Amino acid sequence: MKESKALFISACLVGFGIMGVAWLVSQSWIQEGAAKLDLVGGGGFVSALLFAMAFAMLATFMVPSSMMKLLMGAILGFGWGTIAAWVGSMLGAIPGFIISRHIMAEKWQNYSEDKALFKAVENSIVENGIKTIIIVRLSLILPYNILNYLLGATELKQRSYIIGNIATIGPSLIYAWWGSQMSNVAEVATGVEKDLLWWVVMLGSIILTTFFIVYTRKLTMQHLEQWPNEQEQENTISN
Repeated sequence: MKESKALFISACLVGFGIMGVAWLVSQSWIQEGAAKLDLVGGGGFVSALLFAMAFAMLATFMVPSSMMKLLMGAILGFGWGTIAAWVGSMLGAIPGFIISRHIMAEKWQNYSEDKALFKAVENSIVENGIKTIIIVRLSLILPYNILNYLLGATELKQRSYIIGNIATIGPSLIYAWWGSQMSNVAEVATGVEKDLLWWVVMLGSIILTTFFIVYTRKLTMQHLEQWPNEQEQENTISN
């Protein structure tokens, strides 16, 4: 048990470490490569497809999705930028989920098997699979890349995960719009101007995230109340 716990904690630390390095690298990459990237602008199906494929690959390595969506809007314009960001978001959500499902899922299930709280939270998320994914994908303050891996470790059905990821259209529209309003690609590195739209979107994201936490907590408490009965039934079956 101690070995499983140590492995789980180590995996989390490594994941956060990779995310930090990826963020730093992406900042430098955007600043230094902005002029070159601007050469492929102008929109079009081929450009959108190439950017979507690049998004899917880079998202697996924890490159911030918000930066990539802004970049697509700045280079491809609002229309094609939105399409590229949306398709890229849906494709990019799959590799991390599958990797985690094959590497971390069994270890997580073994670790949380006798942890009532962890199991109750997971059951609450899995029980409302599609709804859960829609809510977390619409929120701009929940980390897209990390969620891909965390959700893969749960017993969430792949079908629910894929369908729920359609909701990435929301952030894709917003970030592509912000990107399209930038005068040049290099501005992506400085982030979005905190205007009225930014505050409205952030407020909406906070409300969505709060609702998700409160609703999940309610379901978690219900599962915790049922935990003794479920354990008793499992023991009866095993005996």
